[in-house]
Amino acid sequence: MIARIAPVSQSDISQDSARLKRAALRRKFLSRIDSIEPFLQMFNQLPGIHFCVKDAKSRLIWGNQALLQRLRIAEDDIPGTTDEQYFPAHVAEKFVRDDQQVLVTGQPLLNRVGVWYNDQHILDWFVKNKFPLRSSNGKIIGLIVLLQSYEGMRHAHTPFRELSRAIDYIRDHLRERISVEELAKLCGFSSRHLHRKFLQAFGLSVQEFLTKTRIHAAGDSLIRTNRSISEIALDFGFYDQSSFTQQFRHNTGFTPRKYRKLHSISIAE
Repeated sequence: MIARIAPVSQSDISQDSARLKRAALRRKFLSRIDSIEPFLQMFNQLPGIHFCVKDAKSRLIWGNQALLQRLRIAEDDIPGTTDEQYFPAHVAEKFVRDDQQVLVTGQPLLNRVGVWYNDQHILDWFVKNKFPLRSSNGKIIGLIVLLQSYEGMRHAHTPFRELSRAIDYIRDHLRERISVEELAKLCGFSSRHLHRKFLQAFGLSVQEFLTKTRIHAAGDSLIRTNRSISEIALDFGFYDQSSFTQQFRHNTGFTPRKYRKLHSISIAE
């Protein structure tokens, strides 16, 4: 049996022709632009947005004022620097892995939740988007990164909005015992449905999210205070120093003691 091919209508031909003309108009206009700097400067005027451009080696090339302030660096000093210079190793390594995914596949990374510095320069949850940056001949030469705090996204993005009560409760009661059932009740979900929602929004189970949030907070306490490791472990809801050390190593690649030693300069600052 020979399949019949539907004839191409005159309407389809006209629509394709119109699309080609619009694409040509865009290319012609963009080819007349000598610099993308005006577009970059535009991001200085967008509140709550942290924006940067990286090259194919994940080196920072440019950042808007919000990003420069958050990293505590001057605009002229940022080109050629890397995430390793601003973040703990396990955080920086995750940034670079995400960068490479975009650079290799050419596909954007959208609404990925991870950690970054908040206003208090403490690691907190942020929503990041990464897009490949191409040269005029189509070659990928770097990427564009947009970061927005979870706080800035939670009312605009449905998965985060639905979980806002649970997230706020976790942040406000980080030093207390928190059960999944308790969080599910706050959101009006079953425990199973809450689990699915967390996987959708964060790529983590509820318990994983809770543990990582506590680890982030404990890590900042390690490098910003001189409190004992056992005190910090108990303060952030871990049963004892042993369980805290095990979870901390699993999430960061370092023991609490090693992590404190590596980043102890932060205490002096």
